[in-house]
Amino acid sequence: MNNKQVLIAFAILASTAAAPAATNEIIITAPRIATPLERMSSSVSVVTEKDIENSSQRILPDLLQAVPGISMARSGGPGQQTSVYLRGAKPQHTLVLIDGVRMNGQLDLSGYDMANLQLNDVERIEILKGPQSTLYGSDAMAGVINIVTKTGQGEPKPYYDIEGGSQGTWRAATGVRGGDSLLRYSASISHYERQGNSARKNNTEKDGTQNNTVSSRLNITPTSDSEINLILRYIDATSDYDDGFGTAHNQFKYDSEQLITRAEAKALVLDDTLETKLGVSYLMIDRNEYGFAGAPTRGFFDAETLSADFGNTFYLHDDHTLLLGIDGYRDDYDFNDGFGDIDRGDLHNIGAFGTYQAMPLDALVLNLGIRYDDHSQFKAETTYQASGSYTLSATGTKIKGSFGTGFKAPSSYQLYSTFFGNPALDPETSRGWEAGLEQQLCTNRLSVGATSFNTRYKNLIDYNFSTFAFDNIAKARTKGVEVYTQATLLENLRLRIGYTYLDNDDLSGGSFTLRRPNHQIDADLNYAVSDTLNLNLYSGYIGSRDDVGGVSMDAYTLVNLAARYRIRENVEIYGRLENLLDEGYETVYGYNTDGISAYAGIKVEL
Repeated sequence: MNNKQVLIAFAILASTAAAPAATNEIIITAPRIATPLERMSSSVSVVTEKDIENSSQRILPDLLQAVPGISMARSGGPGQQTSVYLRGAKPQHTLVLIDGVRMNGQLDLSGYDMANLQLNDVERIEILKGPQSTLYGSDAMAGVINIVTKTGQGEPKPYYDIEGGSQGTWRAATGVRGGDSLLRYSASISHYERQGNSARKNNTEKDGTQNNTVSSRLNITPTSDSEINLILRYIDATSDYDDGFGTAHNQFKYDSEQLITRAEAKALVLDDTLETKLGVSYLMIDRNEYGFAGAPTRGFFDAETLSADFGNTFYLHDDHTLLLGIDGYRDDYDFNDGFGDIDRGDLHNIGAFGTYQAMPLDALVLNLGIRYDDHSQFKAETTYQASGSYTLSATGTKIKGSFGTGFKAPSSYQLYSTFFGNPALDPETSRGWEAGLEQQLCTNRLSVGATSFNTRYKNLIDYNFSTFAFDNIAKARTKGVEVYTQATLLENLRLRIGYTYLDNDDLSGGSFTLRRPNHQIDADLNYAVSDTLNLNLYSGYIGSRDDVGGVSMDAYTLVNLAARYRIRENVEIYGRLENLLDEGYETVYGYNTDGISAYAGIKVEL
């Protein structure tokens, strides 16, 4: 990308989901206090249910690639290992939550793998950017991706949804939602299957994938001041895959089971001045890997996490809120890589945190937070964060900024692997800041903004080829700019464009620059032609990237077109064309991606 193109991108000013979506939208992940988007002083992107519908995407990674500040790398097609880089950080530096359940596990060297997350029951996705360890402890050095599933309201609404398309892909889902003032519920079951092509280039075999997901959510409101939430999600997935070594890449497959549950109770007491909340979560992730045409077992990686959190939110005044809480988790793990590296054990952590949110002036928002974590393996860590925003009354210009610290505890594999483990590892640490401007124009029909960010990482864990074990040998810095614009061109025509500039410095010669583009542009044009027809056009430019071995991957441009047409009040047909330009590109060197593809489906609500 030349300098002229960069200047044009800056002039366009853009962002897909980073722009304020609606001033009354509530962000749950914020400082663990439900906060209107307009009062957020840290950067946050929101993907709404309407955004998901308009895109017609069905797998989470395919949707997140359009969010400013996020870049993706996948070793082949859907179902293959998927890594998410938030503002250039490592994938394991971003915490993933599903309805409040921590998904990052002890055996995830590349963060939580989102390859098998379907979207049919997702209501919205919130991406909170910058160091967030003050709120969530370890794993949130770069930010938080919070996935919120749907709940019901009103008369029971069963639905059936079926889709098919390129690469032998088909998907079927069914579910029901409904509820009243006492009970709201949602339940769904879905199946996704794809014959696919070879994950690795220059292979002829097909690496297929299958995914079965069951999801349910129950909200009970015994009184107007109390609520109980029960959540369950089960994923059973299997996929062929190609490894990156040798020439025979086509002899591997994996199967994975995930069980995600949470029970949560909250109540308003003391004349609505105190909200108290207690939650308990359980996560089980079992993964088996097979080699040599499916036999014998190559390895297994099993982990269970039991966690609990208790928080008290004090509404001291209309514009002053204090949250005090504790949380903790215990991870039990058991792995065998099939080559003699075997270990089992447990790790646990207890954290205490507090955050204070104030609006001392109508135009001023302040947030302060501090957290203390006591981990079973290393010394205690204290993190802190401060953020604020001020809106100029004369122009409506919002000035915002934040500063925070973070840490990432070593995983059990890094600590205790028979061949590569190092029990003396210290936590990775970070400190970062951001500063930005937001402006509403043309009676709120046009939003523009820009944010500059800078984060330094220390004690990064990498493989030490001198000691043949993991070690705290790396440090790095990531900095950049996110620029956005969102415009309502006509009442039914909306344009969103975003540009991200990323400059990663690997200060120790590690892998902190690999697979991250310096330049990324995303544009989304949505046209509600009528009450029954909607068209959506997406275009994304991803700049060139380096990969392992000193190789470089070329820049590419993706163009997708999606349409939805409501035949009757309860019947909708939809379709999408992906990679309209039939670009040949890579997100991991040597691995295939799909060319031009077509998908179509029908959804019926009873």
